Amino acid sequence: MKEKLQKIGSFIRKNFNFLLFILIIISFDLLFIYSKNNDKFVNPTNGIYVILAISNILLILLYSFVFYKLEKIALEKLYLIIVLPIGMILLLLFPPSTIPDENSHLLRALEISQGHLISAKKDGTQGRYFDSNIEKIIFAQNYKLVSEVKNLKKSGKKSFYSFSNTSLYAFVCYIPQSMGVLFAKIFDLPFIFYTYFGRLLNFFVFILLSYNAIKFIPYKKMTLFFILLFPMVIQEAVSLSPDALTLSMTAFFVSYVMHLKIRKQEIKKSEIAILFFSSIVLSLCKIVYLPLCFLVFLISKNCFRTLKRKNMILITIMIVAVIINLLWLSFSSRFLPSVPNLNSSMQLHYILCNIPKYIGVVSKTFFNYYQDYIYSSVGIFLGNFEVQLSKFPIDALLILFIIVLLFDNNEVKKKDKLNLIESSYVFMTIFAIIILINTSLYIQWTPLKNDVVLGIQGRYFIPIYIPLMFLFSKYSFSPKVNFDNKYIFLFLVTINVYAATAVFYQFV
Repeated sequence: MKEKLQKIGSFIRKNFNFLLFILIIISFDLLFIYSKNNDKFVNPTNGIYVILAISNILLILLYSFVFYKLEKIALEKLYLIIVLPIGMILLLLFPPSTIPDENSHLLRALEISQGHLISAKKDGTQGRYFDSNIEKIIFAQNYKLVSEVKNLKKSGKKSFYSFSNTSLYAFVCYIPQSMGVLFAKIFDLPFIFYTYFGRLLNFFVFILLSYNAIKFIPYKKMTLFFILLFPMVIQEAVSLSPDALTLSMTAFFVSYVMHLKIRKQEIKKSEIAILFFSSIVLSLCKIVYLPLCFLVFLISKNCFRTLKRKNMILITIMIVAVIINLLWLSFSSRFLPSVPNLNSSMQLHYILCNIPKYIGVVSKTFFNYYQDYIYSSVGIFLGNFEVQLSKFPIDALLILFIIVLLFDNNEVKKKDKLNLIESSYVFMTIFAIIILINTSLYIQWTPLKNDVVLGIQGRYFIPIYIPLMFLFSKYSFSPKVNFDNKYIFLFLVTINVYAATAVFYQFV
């Protein structure tokens, strides 16, 4: 007995800081569980909150044990350990259509699962005829309604459903979701499973690409790991939205390009094929992210036998990606939804004839709303903006992210950092994406000559965080700090556990 007590005492002394950190994390988690909107405390003896508290404590303790035992595990494997359980919890906690535009994404995925790659047109709008019971699934936006429609199948009646906003997206963006819907249809499952199986396949593709992104990225691994665990990123990953593919493909593509750039060995045919495929898919996700494909030119000429061969291969990749994107854009432009007081052609004419004024519009938009963009890109608002997280943990998350961004340089060698020309090239790519995001929404969603751009959401900027982080290697700090540690991992887990609790609060 005495020997056991001595071992326990030795363990506590050795791991006192980590144990204290666990206690603090649990305390803050319980505080947020038992307070709503930071000012109204709920009854601590209420059964549902007791179960929540116990579940959160057990989950945090379990992850604490995992991080303590697996300190030397590869970061991409640790990512799977974190994102799989938390993602599955969020996937089930969000009722159907409670993530932005998910009702339209479901209909587009259902359409593609039936073999229709292009939406039908009726009375000036785009959509498709589906069974009338689908509508009841779309509006089952809380747990009570979900329980009422959980066994709902075909009614035999059909109605026309309009989803012009998602008809714009190329069918490629919905392959994972439509495969999930098709699986549910093959086994004649109730309609509610269309949403959950579609989310599941979308989530698995996201995980596959994110895992390989962390694996391939030569440096800034911890920064990428951090970005891919933002609550907003995980929400999109477990939704029916093409954002899951956009975010994970961006992470994979940029990481793979940097991997080839640093390696500087002759590129293989299989690697060229991967670049072709990923650039085409990325370009089809959203045209505003097309400039990311031009990052292939960062790959060193040492990866090719000659400079001529490099230019031939990379220019061909870019030409194919641009042509495919423009072909789809010219075809899908007829699906643009009509917005009151909006004339896209006149808006474009106004921009081209008043470029200095338009620069002022973009600048004013940025300076008025940049804080909202940053907070919402991390995930202070989840669901259809009705799930609001406390500002304090999000502030802590942002501060820690900035620290990691600046100091995560342990794996980079001086010769592998971006030089001035390469850094400028990356910066111009990011700038082009920002301009395209603003311009597309100014043309499509903003009234003529409006003094700010409307419709911008913070999540639209998440893909640019990935190339942006490489700019913080040449001009940042390189201390001997090990960021691959259990404190940061546990903090990220706790933030996402808290986010899942907030989602449960909203829809219970």
